[in-house]
Amino acid sequence: MVTLNESVMVQNTLGRGKAIMLGLVPGVMGFNKFGSNVSVGTSYETLWPESTFKAYRSTNALMNVSSSSANDASAGTGMQTVTIYGVDEDWEPVKETVTLNGVSDVAMISNMMIVYRMVGETGGSGGTNAGVIYVGTGTNTAGKPAVVECLVSIGEGQSEVSFFPVPAGTRALIDEFSISSATSVKIATVGLFTKPLGGIFNLRAKRALVSSGDDEDIKRPIVVSAKSIIEMRAFVDATTGYVTGDFQFILEGVTDAQRTNLNGG
Repeated sequence: MVTLNESVMVQNTLGRGKAIMLGLVPGVMGFNKFGSNVSVGTSYETLWPESTFKAYRSTNALMNVSSSSANDASAGTGMQTVTIYGVDEDWEPVKETVTLNGVSDVAMISNMMIVYRMVGETGGSGGTNAGVIYVGTGTNTAGKPAVVECLVSIGEGQSEVSFFPVPAGTRALIDEFSISSATSVKIATVGLFTKPLGGIFNLRAKRALVSSGDDEDIKRPIVVSAKSIIEMRAFVDATTGYVTGDFQFILEGVTDAQRTNLNGG
C-alpha cells in the first residue's frame, strides 16, 4: 500500500497522470475504455461489436460464459480462462475468472448487473480466443446467449465495448475521447452520453468526421456521478460504416476493496 508521502513523491517525480495510471495515487484510478462497431447504421448505435443499441440491466443476474468455438476450453488451443469485470446491483465492482467449456454454458457464481470488460487470462497453442467469447443470459445457440451482456471478438483476447458503469461512492472525470472511421464516403457522427441513476441518457459531447481520426482533449472535464453509465454511440449518414471510439477518465473515491475488483484497461 502506497503511503500519502510516498504518493506525493512519486507524483512530483513522474507527474500525476503517470502516477495514477501506475496505481500509485490512493483513491484514484485511470481508465481507458474503447469500442468498435463494424456496421453502424443511420441511427445511433452503441460502439460495441454487436452493432446494436446496448440494453442495460437494473438488477443482478447469474450469467453464463460461452464461446462460438469448441477450441476455447480448458484443454483447447484457444482461450482457456477469462476474467469478467462488472458491477452488481449495488454498483459495487465484481470480478470472476471462468474456465471456458467451448460452446457450452459455464455458469458464473458471482451476481452481476453490468459487465464492462472481459480479459483472457490463459490459452492454448493458438495464443488467443478461437471464437467469440460471450457473457450473457438466456438460451445458448451455437455458443451465443440470447441476451449478450459483453463479448470478446475472435482473436482479440479482450472485449472492446465503449461503456462503463461508475461504481458506488466514486465519480468519473472524463478528460479525453477519440474517434475514427473507415467510412470513406460517409459522415460518421459520434456522441458521448451519460445516464445518471433513475435518469435518461444525455449527450455530453459530439463530433463528426469523414474517414479520419480525431483526438479531443476536453478543456473542462466532464464530471459523471456515481451509479451512472457512460457510453459512446455513433451513426453514419448513409448505409453502414465502421466506427471506433475510446474515452479516458479518472475515477475518484475508489476504495481499496473496489480497486481489487476494477480493471482500468
